[in-house]
Amino acid sequence: IGNDHEVTEWGELVERLSKGIIPIVRYGSSWRDLERLYRAVQDYSPLVPVATDDIHALHIVREGHLDRAVRRAIELGVDPVKAIASVTLAPALLYGVQRWIGSIAPGRYADLVVIEDLKRVKIKDVYIDGVLVASGYRYLALPKEDSNEIPNSISNTVKVVWPPKISLEIRRNCSEALVRVIKPIHGTTLTKEERRVIPCGVDVVKEVSNSRLLYVTSINRYNVNSSYTALLEGIELDGAIASTVSHDSHNIIAVGSSLDDIMAAVKAIVDSGGGISLASRGRVEALVELGIAGLMSEKGYLEVVDDLEKMFRALEERGFEKPEDILLEIQLLSLTVIPEIRITDRGLYLVSKREVANLVINYS
Repeated sequence: IGNDHEVTEWGELVERLSKGIIPIVRYGSSWRDLERLYRAVQDYSPLVPVATDDIHALHIVREGHLDRAVRRAIELGVDPVKAIASVTLAPALLYGVQRWIGSIAPGRYADLVVIEDLKRVKIKDVYIDGVLVASGYRYLALPKEDSNEIPNSISNTVKVVWPPKISLEIRRNCSEALVRVIKPIHGTTLTKEERRVIPCGVDVVKEVSNSRLLYVTSINRYNVNSSYTALLEGIELDGAIASTVSHDSHNIIAVGSSLDDIMAAVKAIVDSGGGISLASRGRVEALVELGIAGLMSEKGYLEVVDDLEKMFRALEERGFEKPEDILLEIQLLSLTVIPEIRITDRGLYLVSKREVANLVINYS
């Protein structure tokens, strides 16, 4: 392991450095570790890079991309030159490509960003290989003739065996079941395993509703008939959210208060060839289409931003102050490399034990 972008606390950062691991400080849509770790950019320049990790197109258009991170570092007191080095020279050094990129010097590629001043970091021009490709935030370069030709192999990736099985695997001929419940730890990428006793049989649906539990399901989208449904707590949602952005396998992940709404949300993204959907009472209320590999859009970025704004607005109406956070929390529920418990299309995954587990621990 040569680097780690999951560092969230100062002690972790110093520990990584002491072991020869380069910490990468994040400043994206939800994970804003730069707010706590900006001193590393100041004190260990140009060793520590800054990255966005996950950032929504909406934030890129409104606030910027890496330039947004540089501005924030400067606002926090980092020297402007060191802040800029964290997104130029530092990553070049990390990946051993400083002979070609990362600084302005003879023999380097002429990939240049011209800014108007060192504090606002307002971008004036962008050059690629010495050619002016953008000026005043407008793209100038002409697209290649074949740039819109998208191979079928990446435009037809949502292959769900329909209808998917979306139900809790709990026996009916019992009294109660002790079950595992996934609980996201808000503001982080972590989850916690909780345990709850729920009734068996027809009372399961009523208990899920009364306990403010949600269903969470992972559905294989690569033409394999495989899915798994479990329980989630800590998120209050009336309706369902489904997404083909689901780290790292990018199967379909869906969370909802009812199985019917989950099915409606899933159908919307299957029909559109991928994306993010919000459904309530069987009706799709917002949809971001991601037809390329279920991860990218064929639309222009302003159209994508418009779709995201509609999605965020619909989530805000449901009480979510930071819609971007709730989407990323859901999309990370299947990320099997970060503790403590995750969901896959084969079952729950206990990260520390490195084993697949069932929803039910035991019956009584």
